[in-house]
Amino acid sequence: NIIFASSISSSVLLYSACLIDSRALGIKTKHAICSPLGSLIVVSGFLTGLLHAKTNVGVSWRGRKYSMKDHSPNFINI
Repeated sequence: NIIFASSISSSVLLYSACLIDSRALGIKTKHAICSPLGSLIVVSGFLTGLLHAKTNVGVSWRGRKYSMKDHSPNFINI
């Protein structure tokens, strides 16, 4: 019950901050309401790219296969 209440309060704070920023920047309200969803899409795409780069498959382009498995730096630990 406490986790649910804290998630609701954090969601309310997030959307209220988006609405306040939208008024200060002159952005429409509907764009401010959708901005957390857009950031979720960007972050999930970034994390998916990181996970995909660590595999042996990599990317296939023009008949060649490129993989970052051998070239990835050590500071990306997943």
